[in-house]
Amino acid sequence: MTVENKRKVKYLSGYVNALKTVARCKRTIEALNRDIDLLRMKESEPRSNNITGMPSAKNANRDLSDYAASLDHYEGQISSLLITIDKTMTEAAMEAEKIYYAISSMKTSRYMDILTDVFIGRMTLRNMADKYGYTRGGMYKVYVKALDEFELPGR
Repeated sequence: MTVENKRKVKYLSGYVNALKTVARCKRTIEALNRDIDLLRMKESEPRSNNITGMPSAKNANRDLSDYAASLDHYEGQISSLLITIDKTMTEAAMEAEKIYYAISSMKTSRYMDILTDVFIGRMTLRNMADKYGYTRGGMYKVYVKALDEFELPGR
């Protein structure tokens, strides 16, 4: 494989990396929201005596200002994190879309299908050989020809 084709493979592999980034960002947002909900729930539950289970009068006159300040602090941190994560997720989605459209703009539809299967569908060359009716070696040759035809954006 030529150096140019290796650069193309690295560029096209960015699609999967971008999708992984989007998924990781979504998981982080969900975890942060769960943490906020847990903090709110923990403070809103009535206190009880561990032995009898009866409500406790201990700290009955406690001030909730510490809780409110703590919650505001965490919510501020989390909202700034959410903004950063949202920006990262948007950039990753745009990168994935750019790669998809670069593949879609190829002249030969067969080569376009092959690169789509490899880099977007994440198929192995063995499975693609079965799908397209080639041997594995023949599929590799067609794959390299598809890479040769692919143009990196911005050229």
